[in-house]
Amino acid sequence: MRGHVSAIAMAILCLTAHASAQPAQIQSGAVELGLSGSFTSVEGTTTSRFGIGLGQYRAPGGVLIRYGGTVAHERVSDLDAVDIEATLSAYARLGEANAWGFLGLAAGLRQEWIGSFSDDLYPVGFDTGLKLLASSSAAGTVSYQYRRVLGDPVSDFNEHRFVIGLSVFFSNAKE
Repeated sequence: MRGHVSAIAMAILCLTAHASAQPAQIQSGAVELGLSGSFTSVEGTTTSRFGIGLGQYRAPGGVLIRYGGTVAHERVSDLDAVDIEATLSAYARLGEANAWGFLGLAAGLRQEWIGSFSDDLYPVGFDTGLKLLASSSAAGTVSYQYRRVLGDPVSDFNEHRFVIGLSVFFSNAKE
C-alpha cells in the first residue's frame, strides 16, 4: 500500500511541475496547507495514519522557520487516536535545487480510545526531512518523526515514523 501512495505522490508532483528559469523558493510569509499519511503492517497488524497541517514561514534574521500545527488520526486494530501537535522547524535550501532540508521540534496532545475507554498522552520529539518544491505553489515532503510519548498508564514509549506528504502554498509569490 505504501508503494501506491508513493507513486500517487510522485505523479501529482510531476503533473504540477512546470519549466521555469528561476527555481521555486519558499518566501517569508508563505502559508502551507498539507496532507500527510503513513501505513505500517507488522505481523498482520496494520496501522494507518492521516494528517492535515497548516503552517506559516518567516525569515527573522535570514533563517527560514516554519511554525504550525497538525491534526492527525491513527487507527490500529480497535484503537483510535487523535493527535493535535504544534511544530517549530528551521529550513535550509540544499544548493540551487528546489529541495529544502528541515529539522524541527514538536509537542502535542493525543487522545486514544477503545470503545468507551480513553487516555490522554503527550507526544514530544523532533522531525527531520526533505521538502521538494514542484513549483512555488506545490511541494512534496518526506520526513522522519521521532516522538517520546509521555503519560501512558503502563510506561512511556518511543515512536518512529516515516511520513509522506503533499502541500499547497498560498502567499508564496516574490514581492
